[in-house]
Amino acid sequence: MSILLPANLQQCPSPSFSPSAPLFSPSPSTAFSFFDSRLRRRLRLVTSCVASVQSTVSNGSPPAPVFVEREQIRLGLPSKGRMAADSIELLKDCQLFVKQVNPRQYVAQIPQLPNTEVWFQRPKDIVRKLLSGDLDLGIVGLDTLSEYGQENEDLIIVHEALNFGDCHLSIAIPNYGTYENINSLKELAEMPQWSEERPLRVATGFTYLGPKFMEENGIKHVTFSTADGALEAAPAMGIADCILDLVSSGTTLKENNLKEIEGGVVLESQAALVASRRALTERKGALNTVHEILERLEAHLKADGQFTVVANMRGNSAQEVAERVLSQPSLSGLQGPTISPVYCKQDGKVSIDYYAIGDKTLKAVTHIIVDEVHERSLKSDFLLIILKRLIEKQACDNSSPKLKVILMSATVDASLFSRYFGQCPVLTAQGRTHPVTYHFLEEIYVKTRYLLAPDSPAVLRSDTSNKDELGSVKVRGRKKNFMFAGWGDNYLVTDDCLNSTYVSSNYESYKDIIDYELLEELICHIDASYEEGAILIFLPGMPEINMLLNRLVASHRFRGPATDWLLPLHSSVAHTEQKKVFMRPPKGIRKVIIATNIAETSITIDDVVYVIDSGKHKENRYNPQKKLSSMVEDWISKANARQRAGRAGRVKPGLCFSLYTRHRFEKLMRPYQALEPPSEGAINSAVSLLHKVGAIEGDEELTPLGHHLAKLPVDVLIGKMLLYGAIFGCLSPILSIAAFLSHKSPFLYPQYEKQNVDRVKLALLSDKPESLSSVNNNDRQSDHLLMMVSYKKWVKILHEEGIQAAERFGDSKFMSSSVMRTISDLRIEFGSLLADIGLINLPKSKTEARRKENLDVWFSDRTQPFNMYSQEPEVVKAILCAGLCPNIAEGLVNRLAKPEKQTQEVHIHPTSINKNCKAFQYPFLVFLDKVESKKVVYLRDTTIVSPFSILLFGGSVDVHHQSGSVTIDGWLKLAAPAQTAVLFKELRLTLHSILKDLIQNPEKSGIVHNEVVKSMVHLLIEEDSVNYLNMNSSRTRCRHELEGNYKEKDDEIVKKGLKHQYTFDCVLTNWTEFSLLDGFCSIDVV
Repeated sequence: MSILLPANLQQCPSPSFSPSAPLFSPSPSTAFSFFDSRLRRRLRLVTSCVASVQSTVSNGSPPAPVFVEREQIRLGLPSKGRMAADSIELLKDCQLFVKQVNPRQYVAQIPQLPNTEVWFQRPKDIVRKLLSGDLDLGIVGLDTLSEYGQENEDLIIVHEALNFGDCHLSIAIPNYGTYENINSLKELAEMPQWSEERPLRVATGFTYLGPKFMEENGIKHVTFSTADGALEAAPAMGIADCILDLVSSGTTLKENNLKEIEGGVVLESQAALVASRRALTERKGALNTVHEILERLEAHLKADGQFTVVANMRGNSAQEVAERVLSQPSLSGLQGPTISPVYCKQDGKVSIDYYAIGDKTLKAVTHIIVDEVHERSLKSDFLLIILKRLIEKQACDNSSPKLKVILMSATVDASLFSRYFGQCPVLTAQGRTHPVTYHFLEEIYVKTRYLLAPDSPAVLRSDTSNKDELGSVKVRGRKKNFMFAGWGDNYLVTDDCLNSTYVSSNYESYKDIIDYELLEELICHIDASYEEGAILIFLPGMPEINMLLNRLVASHRFRGPATDWLLPLHSSVAHTEQKKVFMRPPKGIRKVIIATNIAETSITIDDVVYVIDSGKHKENRYNPQKKLSSMVEDWISKANARQRAGRAGRVKPGLCFSLYTRHRFEKLMRPYQALEPPSEGAINSAVSLLHKVGAIEGDEELTPLGHHLAKLPVDVLIGKMLLYGAIFGCLSPILSIAAFLSHKSPFLYPQYEKQNVDRVKLALLSDKPESLSSVNNNDRQSDHLLMMVSYKKWVKILHEEGIQAAERFGDSKFMSSSVMRTISDLRIEFGSLLADIGLINLPKSKTEARRKENLDVWFSDRTQPFNMYSQEPEVVKAILCAGLCPNIAEGLVNRLAKPEKQTQEVHIHPTSINKNCKAFQYPFLVFLDKVESKKVVYLRDTTIVSPFSILLFGGSVDVHHQSGSVTIDGWLKLAAPAQTAVLFKELRLTLHSILKDLIQNPEKSGIVHNEVVKSMVHLLIEEDSVNYLNMNSSRTRCRHELEGNYKEKDDEIVKKGLKHQYTFDCVLTNWTEFSLLDGFCSIDVV
């Protein structure tokens, strides 16, 4: 593993150690080194103490008594009270877990320190037994140490400040009578009545520190009475004039009419780690144990009080990680950071994303660690850009502390990242995995004695005269084949790459077919020839996994119980099925895991010994010209290949069988996924999207909408959807939909269950959910409403019947409960972000606002203004149109659509609820994105939307007065009178003004009650209330009143205080006559 540290890390000087320096003086707050200065000082102190004892013995001084021989190091902890609980909690925070079988037992173990025993004793007995040699280490208060240790040189304070047990030993006198005006120790000592016959009477349990303190301060006529009970009552009972006791908050003194006096503090105390000098000298392993504990203590105490912000860019959910940890006996009980919204606290207020919004330079953050930095993604690339700019900015600011950035990876090109961060230092640590032996393709052929059959789909055709013709040869299946491509370039293979028994004519194969026969042969060969251990196979995607799985299920070797341990592993596998991947199979059965690259870094399966690497993966690529996402199969990098092979060496030496030649691995594979700037086309596409969304205008200046979107750390389309959801009073359903679009669909597709999943989806929308006022066939034409309904039903069962019932419901509906829990967290995060910018309000009770489950219920409350129209599916779909625009398609015929200006036909994705619909309510749909699979373009996550939704939110509007039509976003044509189009443009401008007003007055509430917003909502509801499919050109009238300030874009004339009353004549034809190119929506304004 390589650890990269930016240059500003090495600018901090390493403090030097001076024997004359105070033993425990704190190091400067700006100092930083891998070994903290205080830790180094403490370690040197311990070592020097041991050396001094050894020197004394060697110089002829009488040796100390020899300890009783024992192998265990004994650590003493307080047995009762607050100190006992705090000591155990401190060790737990340091990942040292005290395992006590029975709470009545006085001996316990710490699994992380195998040679250490824990003994529970009274604090004063801990000190005494450290002196006697019965204990080697102990945690006690400095007051107890000073009282019973009495400055014995055999006791070493290893760490004097463990940050708990804070108190001070102080003198307290009555706050009444002759003591009322006495406020200092000096005044108390000078009171004339003290004499040998009438000395000052002090009640205390500290009979060593008390007399010593009085003597040092010149108070001679003093007597001490010991007491083990409540000393505060002694002055009132007349048996003492004052008390000497430990004071924490001072509340007990005040309640008993006692007060502390100036100069009366004997000792400041807190918990400390103490060791026996003799134990460190003579007890084998004691010094190493002290070093181990000290390192953990300093690491915890340095981080204590700091925020830990954990970002999860990919991988499993927090719930799955927790269950994985609990399944391991050695890890059970560990507490790690939870991947969830970050709540920061300041001045009693709780705010989400406080640092991201309020502190753009991250002055409150000291360290940022980016793990698995080699995994390229849009988020990780932008993160590195931001971090580099922050470091450069802070380098010019002498006042702020410097941010430390640590980049970590097991396979990264360290020199590349080092150059990117200004030649920052590189630290390399050797891994602890077992060695892995590679077997490449040429060796696999020999080991398995595999020959391609002449009629195999994978064989290279004899009639192909050159490699250029290979691409035109047509064979059945059209699946990828790694055999020919695995050679790299067959014409570049040299003799030293091949086994002497290799005969090329037996192995050459066509490059576009997978030779599943070879894969099956290799798996069976490993199962028959090698000792126990799981086999992990890397394939590019789900189709390839299912193909191989079907072959293995049908094979003779994996029949019977062995079939149950043929396990697919990809993103769509249910959480309950994923658990089996980590289980151990019965004796005599081989576990075979067929996985995508999800098993490369995201998870670790500890019993994998054999890895079969296809050398391929699928990655999502975006074409800015076509505005199209596609999953492209490609060769992995050499770093990825090493990462995959490393999965085999976790518990014992492993084997990696690579389905490519050594020549390809060494000569043709790219070393790493290189850092590269985004293409100009991608940048232009992003800017164009911001223009179309309405976030920027002119010379890329932020619009009112853009100002709000800039405050939301989400995708711009989802951010716009959230803003409009709050403004138009349908927040709860939009929160659910936005969460699903930000994360992933909850629906799982087990093998052979696709038809059942489709039926379950339709059934979920068939029943009338409480979150919608009505559900009909038209309302079912939405994947997004399905997402909202599925979450609503799942969370209802969760609240009414508990988590187990919700998980059973999820399993019965092919839904992932772990995804649902993530959706719940995202709903809370998104809702709180909207509250931060003032669009909605949070519960007034701080307790209610801080509990996650209460916030989710709050955001679902229908009585709140932001949910006024949450039961209206027409409004929800209109907001979807606003958010997903410009992703609009028109002309649905036989499940085909034409998006934007392109002529290429696209299909609705097979997983969409709309894919089998025979008739649509409207000929328009919005979609999340376009994806290409097998040269077919699909629209994912679709919803049918109305013409009014498009006129209100569907992009720029161009009015053609002479032809009586409008063009939306430059391509989508609708027939409509010019007056109607102008009306919709005015509505848009008014909404623009509302957003601008919200920027100037973020605390302004009640936006949903705005007359213009209400008119827009009613317009949408009334449009959809008519059954358009059966109207046959019938007419209907709707009256809408609009009132407010309007700004016309053309002549810049502002109309103020005008009341406009419009009466609409809606002339609507049967939608089955709708033209694919020219929409018909005639709306006359009277």
